[in-house]
Amino acid sequence: MKPITLLTIVSIGLAVAACDDPDPAPRDSASSHASQPEMMMMADAGPQGLTRSGVGAMSAKAGGPRMEIGRSYAVEITDGAVTEAMEADRDICLQLGCMITAMHTSQAAGYPTATLEGLVPQDKAGDFHTHIVNAPDRVIETFHESAQNREEQYQNVQARLERLEFMRKRLYALADQKSDEVGELLQVEREILRVDTEMERLTRERRGLEKVTDNVRFTLNYRERPPKAGDIDFSPFTDLLSDAVNTAISAVRITVLWFARWLPVIALVLVGWWWLRRRGHDPDGDGT
Repeated sequence: MKPITLLTIVSIGLAVAACDDPDPAPRDSASSHASQPEMMMMADAGPQGLTRSGVGAMSAKAGGPRMEIGRSYAVEITDGAVTEAMEADRDICLQLGCMITAMHTSQAAGYPTATLEGLVPQDKAGDFHTHIVNAPDRVIETFHESAQNREEQYQNVQARLERLEFMRKRLYALADQKSDEVGELLQVEREILRVDTEMERLTRERRGLEKVTDNVRFTLNYRERPPKAGDIDFSPFTDLLSDAVNTAISAVRITVLWFARWLPVIALVLVGWWWLRRRGHDPDGDGT
């Protein structure tokens, strides 16, 4: 190769290095937590304040910027188990084409709790929200919606991929040139490997951005309603008291029946005992 070839390889290597972005890559895993949102709003508790039209303003419109949207609900189950409510929501979510990313149950303050996380396609997010707030036997205690504009980050990744693709074509063209210099060929191959590695990383980053911007992340935290003072079940105490009263009544009844059966005999014994005692005090039997 000519010296100009080496100069070209060095230039391409410097250009690849310039493409390195110090910004951290976005989450590729759907189960990771979102970064700090740029905007957040909170709706009043209760399903009447969470209508379908009330949550669509932050969704990315067709042709608009790529937005990462998250919705979080605190759901109190008024009747039934939290696991049943979570499984019912999961089934509806799957019917809408969503991806379940997490499901688990636990205990908090002695009461069952559960968490459901999923990615719902943006065009189905309104339907899933409507189901959540209108499902029976529950109260939506809190609702949070957050959004973060990812358009600039996505366009930056896309532009870097296009530059790297152009560089890779030039490197392949250099590799096809016939040369007796093995060192120069190895340097070209190293640069090709470096470009390929960087393109793979950026491709994963782009997929991660597409995943979080094409879907809406839903997080539902369930808990059972704790019993109120008026809802305490006193049946064990009333049953115990009833058993005690019934036992006392049975004992009195048995005692009365026993006395009724043996009362004549007892009376005769008492009369005989009295007569014998009287005779002991009056041996002549004249009553004096």
